[in-house]
Formats: sequence, structure tokens, C-alpha cells
Amino acid sequence: MTNGERVDQNKVVIVAAGSAWPLYLACSAYVCPVGRTFQEAGRLGFYSGRTIHGVAASIEHVEPSVLMSQAEAAKRALSLDPTQRRIGDAVVAALAKGYDDVPSNQVLLLSGPDDGATITFVPVRHEGRNAWTMNRRYQTVASLTSATTTADLP
Repeated sequence: MTNGERVDQNKVVIVAAGSAWPLYLACSAYVCPVGRTFQEAGRLGFYSGRTIHGVAASIEHVEPSVLMSQAEAAKRALSLDPTQRRIGDAVVAALAKGYDDVPSNQVLLLSGPDDGATITFVPVRHEGRNAWTMNRRYQTVASLTSATTTADLP
């Protein structure tokens, strides 16, 4: 992360990811409301379809407030800064997936699914009656890599 916060690369924040998982696969980013915090987690994982998907992506950069507009995406696309261009790509992908319901969002740039900085593990199934998370939960890399189902998680 480049916002100066202390981070723990062994701590993973798992987010409810009905629309976030496809966005991550499209552009290696996570878009969420402005002001959402992730404690000291250095990684982000995704839960949808009763499964914790088998990636713990490294959080590479947090942009605290980004306008969700084509004009903002175009402005960032023209930047000489590769981070700003990636944010522009994330805005384009988010708009295409219907994220335009608020004027601005926070954008987290993540390591990609095939990036060496991303930790992969066997997807963890949830067999309970209710959703495992509706918002976000925290786990360690070790707990995710050793779990078979969410019942195995602390």
C-alpha cells in the first residue's frame, strides 16, 4: 500500500464480492465506498457464490477518492504515471459493471491473479445456511491455505 499505513502481508481482508470478483479478474482492482478501512491487512480476498476464491491479492495502492466518470477515466489514462493509468482502467471497468451509482469511490489496486505477489490457495467452500460474510472479515494467509471449508477458519 502506498498510503503510509502499517500493513501485515499475512492478514487478509475477505470482502463480499458478488460484483467485486469479476471486476478483480478484469482489472486487478477493488472499488468500494470512500472511507472504508481495512485495518492493517496487506492482502484482499473475495467471497461470493458460497466460496472464498483462492487468491489473496497484495494491496499495492489505495486511492482514497476517485470520481466514477468517463471523463475521470480519460484524464487518468493520459497520465505519465502508471499507477494513475491503472486507476483509470479500473474506473472504466467499474463503470462497465454498473458502479456508477455514487459520484466517487475508493480504488484499491491489487496484484493480479497470476502475479507472483498474489498468494493462491484451494478455494474454501462455505456450507453454512447464511452467507459467510455480507461485508468483510479478516483471516490469515495460513488459515486460508489450510482450510477446506469455512468451518475450519477461526
